[in-house]
Parts: sequence; structure tokens; C-alpha cells
Amino acid sequence: MKFEKINFKIEDDSDNVIKWFCKIYHKEYNSVLNELKDIKEELNLENYNNIEVYETYMKYRHTESIEINKNIKVNELNLPNGKYVILCYDENNNIHLSYLKNGLLYGNDDNSLNLKVSKVYKFNDLELYKDWFKNYSFFSDNTFVISEIDFLNKLTDILITNFEESMKYSFNDFKPLSKEELINLSQFYFDSHNIDLNINELIKNKNLILYDNVELKQDSFGMINDGNSNYIKENDKVVATMKLKNNTFDFLILVHELTHNRNQPKGKRNIVSDLLTESISYINEMIACKQMCDIEEQRKYYNILCKTIYFFAYNLRDIYKIINVYKKENDITLEAYNNCYDDSEYQKVMNSFDNYVESTRRIFKDSYYILGFVLAIYMFMEYIKDNDFFYKIEKLNDSINNLKFNDCLNIIGIKDLNDLINKFEVMAKEFKNYLFNSYSENKVKHTID
Repeated sequence: MKFEKINFKIEDDSDNVIKWFCKIYHKEYNSVLNELKDIKEELNLENYNNIEVYETYMKYRHTESIEINKNIKVNELNLPNGKYVILCYDENNNIHLSYLKNGLLYGNDDNSLNLKVSKVYKFNDLELYKDWFKNYSFFSDNTFVISEIDFLNKLTDILITNFEESMKYSFNDFKPLSKEELINLSQFYFDSHNIDLNINELIKNKNLILYDNVELKQDSFGMINDGNSNYIKENDKVVATMKLKNNTFDFLILVHELTHNRNQPKGKRNIVSDLLTESISYINEMIACKQMCDIEEQRKYYNILCKTIYFFAYNLRDIYKIINVYKKENDITLEAYNNCYDDSEYQKVMNSFDNYVESTRRIFKDSYYILGFVLAIYMFMEYIKDNDFFYKIEKLNDSINNLKFNDCLNIIGIKDLNDLINKFEVMAKEFKNYLFNSYSENKVKHTID
């Protein structure tokens, strides 16, 4: 049995068992706490810090007790591959939890292996996942992903076919750019398109916060979370934040985040706004690169963009397959999978899904990134043909918080998602052809069939 120290998102002195449940079941602290309190009331108990309450919470998540040998330590357990919650005690009879996944034990410290085992609870993953699908919690409580799973499957196939490119550059390969140069360059971009936005004023009013010397980390899809734009209810402000790399890539990210800032409502975005804001930020980012960066910087940027798109599509393909199986079969067993796919990849696909769940990604968010990439490429090619298309991009920006989804698509010449698929099958090749002819290092002209 191997051991790895658990890393909690919450590192304060809050309830340790609740922190474990947050980690294991991918829940927020207050959500777990409130449910434990509700269970306490159901069971007529005085305190939620009770084994019976914990067991009931786990049972609701298809995690139930199994038989084990008595009087053994954690490192003496011999369990088949799977996921387990281990309830154990130290020498002072304090309760501890550990999480065992396929032979790897996650615990508070090295002593976790030497604790005395009280009970072991085994996950029934398939039933848990089906519950998530059924109650839409896996889909961020909306139906877009499962309703449009056929569209999303087709989209990932097109992206994987057209964007399998080697990553030649990284985010660190761009020219140095000072903060003052960043602000001036970004301001020039917005001014050139007659967009009423004053970056220095945003900084002064703390609607834009730029951070220096902050460590940047890649997520499980290879993306760096270097910027955000959100409505802060406490301050009644729309605030964009950004971690600087101090190179020209900062310029593209700042354009991206300030575009989000422009269409962020004062409050939570609706589904249409969520689905379309990334496309508007990415198209502005792409146009800014084309307009303001030299040919070498453009080549680096589009190489990174294409590889990012490929990573997203490749990593989501298996997730979409499982969702598709559930939608068609109302189950995600091997038999259900084989009714939909004849590829002998069930175990591989389920492993991908397990890893996706463990990484705590959100399928709705990842899906609107996929949609954002596709719509941005479509709009970019329309813009290349006619720069006046920017007016339609601006109209879309002004509409995503108050029009229906298809009405927004109509603004940029798309009827619906089926129309988008048909157009993008052609435009993906056009875009790849455009990039090759514009940025190929050997400058050899090439046409894609």
C-alpha cells in the first residue's frame, strides 16, 4: 500500500471529517455541514459528530460498510482495486478518516498507515455517478450538456481531427512586456475598436487588479488560471484579476479578461451568458494578437491555442461518451456501453471519467470552453474575410445577458447548433489552412483537402 498526504482546500481548524467528505465527494464545506445537521435531526441525535450520522451520509452516496478482519492496522488491509473510506482510531481513540483508491492511501500524515481500523466503506461508483446525472448536480444543475451531448460529441471529433498539433511553444516564450507597456498596448486595442473602456480608471477603482510575482500552475487540462472576471456581491463590483507573466502573452490575457469584464452582469450569469462569454473573449484575444503582435508572436500564440483546443477535446471525449451512454441507456454499465459503442474501451473510458471526477473539474464549464473555442474560430474567419464583422461581435457582446441562445447565434450568422456543426466542419479546415499559410515556418503554401 502506497501513501500520499492529503491536501485539503480548507487548511484551517474546521471539522476534519467534513473536510474529508468535501475532498472525497467533491462538495463544499457548508453543503456537507448542513446535510450532516439534517441527518442528525432525522436520527434524533444531539450531535452530528457521530458515527451513525457519518455512515448515513456515506450511505446516501452509495458508500457502504464491508466485512474486514478484526484488530488490524491500515497497512495490513488487503483490498481489491476500488475506492474505500477507512474509519480508524489513534491511541487516544480519536476518529480519523483515510481514503484508499486502487492501493494508494490518502491520509493526514505518515502515521495514517499505522492507525487501527474500525470500519471500511466501499464506493459503488456507478450508482453514485448515475445519481449525479439524474439530479443534474454533475451538470451544474442545468440540462445543456446532457441535452446537447450529440452536438458536443460531434464537436470534439472535429476538433481532435483538425487540431492535433505539437506544442512547440510555452507561455514563457513571449517577449518581455512591462506593466506600463501592457496597459498602453491593451488600451490602444480597445480604443482602435471604439470600445469605451479606461484601463487606468479600472485599476484606480479596483475593478482591475494586476498581480506580480505570483506562481502560475497548470490544471489537469494544461491550462493556466492566470485571470478571472467576476461580480463581487460584497463590493457590488465587477472585478477582473490577472497574474502577470511580464511578457506579451499578458496583453492577450488582459484583453480576454477585460472582455469578460465588459459583459459580466451585476450578479450571476445566466446559462446563455455562461455559454457565450468565452467565445467573445477568445475572439477578441485572437483579433488582438493578429492586430498588435508581430508574426513570430502570432505563430507562438496560435500554436498554443491549437494545442489547448486539442487538449480540451481529447480529455472531454471519454467524458462525453459516458454521458451519451447514460442518456441513451439510463445506465453506465459495461452492457450499456457496449450497446452504444463497439470499441472495447469501456474500462479506459471509465478510468478517464474517474480521473475527471477526482480532478474536480466541472463539465458545464469545460463544455462552454469547447463551445467558446469553436465560435471564436468561426468569428475569426468571418472577421478575416471582412473586418466589419467586428460590429456583429460587439452586438453579440451586448446581447448575451438579455437574448435567448439561438437569437444570440443569429447575430453572427448561425441558426442553431446544427448549423454551427455544418459550418464548422468546413471552417475548421479553412482555419487550419489559414494558419499554415500565414505562419508556417518554412512558408510553404499548402491546401487541406
